[in-house]
Amino acid sequence: MQIEYLLNQINSIIDSFVKTIDEDYSSQIGSDFEALLDDEIIEWTPICTENSAITFYNDFVSRYPQAKTFTVFTLSILHEVGHLETKDEMVNDIEERNTITDCQTYYNLFNERIATDWAGWWLVTNYCQVKALDDTIEKLFRKLINALDN
Repeated sequence: MQIEYLLNQINSIIDSFVKTIDEDYSSQIGSDFEALLDDEIIEWTPICTENSAITFYNDFVSRYPQAKTFTVFTLSILHEVGHLETKDEMVNDIEERNTITDCQTYYNLFNERIATDWAGWWLVTNYCQVKALDDTIEKLFRKLINALDN
């Protein structure tokens, strides 16, 4: 029961955060990080593969060094909001996506680059707000991990 409560609390914080960017945006827990463009929803997950998390984090930080103090979770949230914010600039890259075999190539796709560019710009411009979000979510994840251990 405590686990469900903590997940809902994390989602409530994320939902409030994305609404500060656009009041029509919302969030929900899912099986992966994803932007549902037509619904203006970002999905998030508390679990991701280590390889994709490291590759994503390294790509983001190499482009925006200010991001190095943030968790990959918060950077992922910003990246997904970036997809919502840049959806009018996106290109159809389905064929390209279907042939990708490694994370770095994926993060170099045009749609992925512009989402990260938006996220990096927003992080730099709103550093204190993003840091507060990151700190709050990190504390809740520590509680979630403790709840899972018990």
